[in-house]
Amino acid sequence: MSESTYPSPQTEPHDTPQPIRFDYYCTACGKKRKGAERCPVCGALKDELRFKGISRVGAAGIGYSDKIDDPTFSSYKKGIRRLALPISLGIGLLIFVILLITGAKLGPSAIFGGVFFVIFFIPLICYGRKKKSWEGTVVDKKHYPPLRRHHTADYYIRFKTADETIKKQKYFSHTDVFDYLNEGDRVRFVGEIGREFAYEKYDKSKDSSITCAACGFYQDPRSTYCSACGCLLLKGKPVSE
Repeated sequence: MSESTYPSPQTEPHDTPQPIRFDYYCTACGKKRKGAERCPVCGALKDELRFKGISRVGAAGIGYSDKIDDPTFSSYKKGIRRLALPISLGIGLLIFVILLITGAKLGPSAIFGGVFFVIFFIPLICYGRKKKSWEGTVVDKKHYPPLRRHHTADYYIRFKTADETIKKQKYFSHTDVFDYLNEGDRVRFVGEIGREFAYEKYDKSKDSSITCAACGFYQDPRSTYCSACGCLLLKGKPVSE
């Protein structure tokens, strides 16, 4: 597949709403809605009904959010870490059983199973660890088609901080943040969240979609919480069109 098959980096504000892929959480209170028309906790309707007649543009505002310590972020990360042991153990046992079935000896099978357990366990248990926050500007964006030895394309964003340091971020198949950020955008990396999606754009006033700093999926800027993971959406001071 040629490189031209892959989308070029966007250079314009997101004036076209992006699709919301998941509807697991209420965007008014952040609690699980379980697909209900109304939230069973706060009673809020789904976004398309609740925000009828209210413009998306301007809802995310200008400026950085002062709510980066919201408890929804720590709860989300703790939930992922709780799954570290069962997921890693399950993968390790699966590899162990597959190797035994295919005729491998007990010792090597156990070793390989243990290796895969460690490979998955360490990243999950360290998921979203706090990092150093910084502010900068998007310098450029690059994307490369998959090579024969890879099954996914690589997407890169380069940032320049105030002290002229170059920061790089790499994405694979989950590219909403890559698509959302444009060259020249002023952004900050929220170290308290610590994920590869934890970027907040300073001027979101012209965007009809923003990305969640926890899970990275596109969201409606009129929402308060992410419909995919239940975390608070980082927004600035709202402005009118």
